[in-house]
Amino acid sequence: MRIECTSWKNFEKSFFDIAKAADEVWLVSSWSLNDVKKLKESIINMQLYNQNITVFGSKDFGSFNASLFKHTDKKLLSSMDYVKHAKKKYEELFLLNRLIQFESESAGATYVEIQQTICEGLDYCPNFVDDQIISYDGDHLTKFGATLLGSKLKTILR
Repeated sequence: MRIECTSWKNFEKSFFDIAKAADEVWLVSSWSLNDVKKLKESIINMQLYNQNITVFGSKDFGSFNASLFKHTDKKLLSSMDYVKHAKKKYEELFLLNRLIQFESESAGATYVEIQQTICEGLDYCPNFVDDQIISYDGDHLTKFGATLLGSKLKTILR
């Protein structure tokens, strides 16, 4: 269930009632370093209501859009030169995900690495598989990307 917390009246009471009743709580975000600084404390507070918490790491497929994909040779997009261009961004993402993992696991939550899950164990990969785009803007998943991630998560979360 997706809930827009800014539109709730009595947000905290409603949130904790839902968290108590849930089989598990999943935390997903476009994480920033400031979020991660508060993550462990937030998990510990949520565990008062539900012990089964899973935190999903961040993902990023670079500055990418469907038009670029459509009009660029796929060999160029998957080349190491293209990937090296975005290497600094991926290194920052890798470090951020290690912090998310450390804070999550040290609070007793389960951590799931989204970037490496989609990229089959690698820190980065092209934004397409078999001419299908994974993310239309580098961040949000396409229907194909969501299906791909979902099928991979089925095996991880069992």
